[in-house]
Amino acid sequence: MTVGRLMKKLKLAAAVVVTMLSLAGSAGAIVIDQVDTFQAGQVDGWGPDFAGVASVAPNAGPLGTGDYALMVTSTGDPIQGRVGSRSITLNRSQWAGNWTEAGITAIAFDAQNPNPFPIELWIGIAGPGGAGSAGSGDVYASLMSAAIGANSGWSHYVIDVTAAGFENATNHSFGTLDAALRGVTEMRLFNNVARRTDPDFANNFIGDEVAASWYVDNIAAVSAVPEPSGLWLLVPALVGILTVWRRPDMTGQLPGK
Repeated sequence: MTVGRLMKKLKLAAAVVVTMLSLAGSAGAIVIDQVDTFQAGQVDGWGPDFAGVASVAPNAGPLGTGDYALMVTSTGDPIQGRVGSRSITLNRSQWAGNWTEAGITAIAFDAQNPNPFPIELWIGIAGPGGAGSAGSGDVYASLMSAAIGANSGWSHYVIDVTAAGFENATNHSFGTLDAALRGVTEMRLFNNVARRTDPDFANNFIGDEVAASWYVDNIAAVSAVPEPSGLWLLVPALVGILTVWRRPDMTGQLPGK
């Protein structure tokens, strides 16, 4: 069998396995096709509203040269309501919609902290009622976070965004989480170290008022993947496919010879 024919058959085998994975795990194995890579040099709807200033940084992504990333910069200005004062970025365009119907169970992203102090990134959402001042309104904050040490390199994080992965924000004033996940109007990434150290009193829907910059890239909406035990069920099928290909034909020759 030539190398070309072998590669063709291996590609076909991989395609068959992928198809079987899709069928076997269609209830929760689909990777949602929504990723913000910032490769077009645009902020893709991420930006301020009392939030940190968002800009695209060339060659700053995890892959280095040629890989763009979103840079979020805050001034820490104590004057209430000043744009750019808090360590946060938000999006009200492509991340709005029905997360439950879409099957989104997690948000994955890469992040880097170049500051000489740690940061901690959380995910927040606002439901149909929207977000008000001081983190009030129909608002919810993730229970999981990305705790990033000082002067860190790039790391990958996955945050649970199912109903079990959120809690009412500190100043939540109306609405329900179920309705919010079916009608997200805003998604935000915010740095709030105080939430971990003082969870009872820290406002857990707004960013810290701090002079800081951090990078984020490859923000993706994903769904659950098959359990490892489920993947083993596909091994006999793949072995069977390869066995058929290696079975001699009526002339006693192996396929491809």
